[in-house]
Amino acid sequence: IIVWGSTLVLKLMDRFPIVITIGAMLLGWIAGGMLVTDPFVAPYVPADMEWLKYVASVLGALLVLALGKWASARAGGKETPAPSH
Repeated sequence: IIVWGSTLVLKLMDRFPIVITIGAMLLGWIAGGMLVTDPFVAPYVPADMEWLKYVASVLGALLVLALGKWASARAGGKETPAPSH
């Protein structure tokens, strides 16, 4: 199941590169939300500011997107070719 699933994901990434961007933005979304709810940070966030979690999640996703675009532009827009199987 693991090998079949990973093969499917690789084929999807080859055919639709936007899947990689969406996956990276999802990780940024999760990281932004976790930042606000982290036990170390939570005491400094007022309880009535629950909307801050969503703002931090959106900012995390946008930060990942911006950094990815910046890194791509810095590399000259060259993507390393995927190895053919």
